[in-house]
Amino acid sequence: IYEPFSLFFKDYIESLYREGKISDLWTETEKNLRDLVTQVLRDAFGDPWEEGYRKEFPNHTTGKNKAHIIDVLIKKRDADIKKWGKRASQNVIEQTYPQEISDIIKRKWSEFEEVFSSNNIDKREFDRIMKFIGKVRTPISHSKEFVLSKPNKNIFRGYCSKINECIHNYSG
Repeated sequence: IYEPFSLFFKDYIESLYREGKISDLWTETEKNLRDLVTQVLRDAFGDPWEEGYRKEFPNHTTGKNKAHIIDVLIKKRDADIKKWGKRASQNVIEQTYPQEISDIIKRKWSEFEEVFSSNNIDKREFDRIMKFIGKVRTPISHSKEFVLSKPNKNIFRGYCSKINECIHNYSG
C-alpha cells in the first residue's frame, strides 16, 4: 500500500482526480457544440445544409484570403479525407475552431437562442464566453494547461459545464 508523504498532498491529488482532466471537459464541450450546430443547421437548411448557409450568409469569410467559411471548411475536410480515408468525418463542422463555431451560432442566433436562454446566456454573453474559451483552449489542446492560472482554469471549467448543461437540456 502506498503511503503519501503528506495528507495534504493526498487530498490535493484526490481533488484533481475528482475534477477530471480539463482537456476531457473541453473535448466533450467541443463535441457537444459541433453536434448542436450540425443539428440546428440541418433543421434550418436541410441536409446538406452548406449551400443554404452560404446563400443566407454570403459574406461570412475567414482567414487572410477572406474565403467563405464553407469553402475553408470543405477544403480542410477534403484534406482530412485524403489523409485519413474513410475514418475522416464528412461533416465540415468538425473542422471548426471555437471562434468559427461562435461566429456561426451568432449569425443564426435566433435558431440557437432557445438552447442558451435557459441559463440566461444572451448573444453578447455567449460571445464573451466563447472568446474566453477560444483564448484558454489553445494551451489546453496542446497539453500546456500549466501556463494557465487556477482562476482561468476554474472559469473555463464553469463555462464549459454551463454550455454542456444548456445543450443537454435542449430538446430541439
